[in-house]
Amino acid sequence: MSHEYDKDCDDPGVDGSEDTGPAILVTDLAGTITTLNPAAMSLLGWSADQASGRMRIDEVLGIERLDEANLFDALADDHSVSRRIVATSRSKETILLVASSTPVIHQGNKVAYVHVLCDLRASTKAKEMLARSEARFRNLYLTVQQGAFFSTRDGRFTDFNPAMQHMLRYDRREDLMAVDIPTGLWIDPAERSAFQIEVEKKGDVKDYATRFRRGDGEIVDVLLTVHALTDRQGRISGYQGFVNDVTERRRMQEQLVRTEKMATLGTLSASVAHELNNPLGGIYIYAHLLLEKTPLDDPRRGHVDRIMHESTRCKDIIQGLLNFSRQSTPSFSSTDVNRVISAVLDLLEAQTIFENIGVEVRLGQDLPCVVADAPQLEQVFVNIMLNAAEALDGKGTITVSTSVDSGSDVVKIRIEDDGPGISERVRGHLFEPFVTTKDTNARRRGTGLGLAISYSIVVRHKGSIEVETKEGRGTAFIVTLPAQKRS
Repeated sequence: MSHEYDKDCDDPGVDGSEDTGPAILVTDLAGTITTLNPAAMSLLGWSADQASGRMRIDEVLGIERLDEANLFDALADDHSVSRRIVATSRSKETILLVASSTPVIHQGNKVAYVHVLCDLRASTKAKEMLARSEARFRNLYLTVQQGAFFSTRDGRFTDFNPAMQHMLRYDRREDLMAVDIPTGLWIDPAERSAFQIEVEKKGDVKDYATRFRRGDGEIVDVLLTVHALTDRQGRISGYQGFVNDVTERRRMQEQLVRTEKMATLGTLSASVAHELNNPLGGIYIYAHLLLEKTPLDDPRRGHVDRIMHESTRCKDIIQGLLNFSRQSTPSFSSTDVNRVISAVLDLLEAQTIFENIGVEVRLGQDLPCVVADAPQLEQVFVNIMLNAAEALDGKGTITVSTSVDSGSDVVKIRIEDDGPGISERVRGHLFEPFVTTKDTNARRRGTGLGLAISYSIVVRHKGSIEVETKEGRGTAFIVTLPAQKRS
């Protein structure tokens, strides 16, 4: 004896002893109930005493009459019959059923029929719950601000949410779908391979810090959480994951660390400068006295000259340290940034280092004022522009622009050159004292304090100074200052 069940029914592989399995009715050849299991009694509301030998199957199912001709003709040919029935229980509850009927053969003769009833209400409710769950997940997937994706093992996206597309700066979905993840997204394909091995070994990896290349070519810092997906045989078939863009968070953390470091260095620099000033003053005075007593034709006079020259240079360095560490309150007033930039350009115009360098000026119109110490801002812009000119080594272009960011009420000053750029190694320490990008043989040999002092000044103005640079593609310094509220 074999049974075929509707695809919406659960597997009826139970012995009928529990009312949690399928409902089973047994009838004689005329359709009278001979046996029903506990599940059938629970489903239809009739007891064995009430139904067995006393009720026909159509009465138990609460329908006017089964189409006996079709049903029993099919069963007469030893075929199983499966049909959907709208039944009514003893308590008048409507039940959608699938009834699978099969003849029972004993010694070559039909002796009875077994009818297995599947309640479709539970299946329909489960489908509805699954559909609602899938809709909630899909809505979360599409609206969450975190990048989410599915990909193949060999590095192709199969799906991603809008946040992922926006994060990676792709205007068209198909363009991101076409990206080869190891070479087009990861900066280092070898790192991606090592990460893939780790994911497949552990099953998932959380908050892995790396860098991705966006569609516009910019590099972003991300935290990556990835889980390996498996097929029915347990083999890894792909990955699902989440991506967080932490570029701004990392920038803020670096700025905080840098500010704390600069404060510590400022205190130390002031102490060292004061300790060195007195003995250095003594060296300079005694060298000057020695020079006065040395005849003009004495060959040792050049040595004394060198002592005085180097003493003066040390004095300049110490003065720079004092300027860097000085915590005096700036003289704030309403300041026109465009006017400060113009004054700086006029000052530098006659400098020989700018002779063969083009300067493009793009000053924003109707720029709001900032509350600042104008001479200190001039010092910041002079330092940055001199560094840019030195980087260009006598040829190239410096672009100076000002603008207002209406979304955050800040004034931006951008000073950009098309020089060789700054290495990643130096970039991380650019605003620290005595860090310089200049060659030791450069015409204008610096002390390495200019950017450190500039950073301190901007911080005291409650602003920020950032650098964008790529080796071989130039450098841009962006100074942002809070805009003065207009009355």
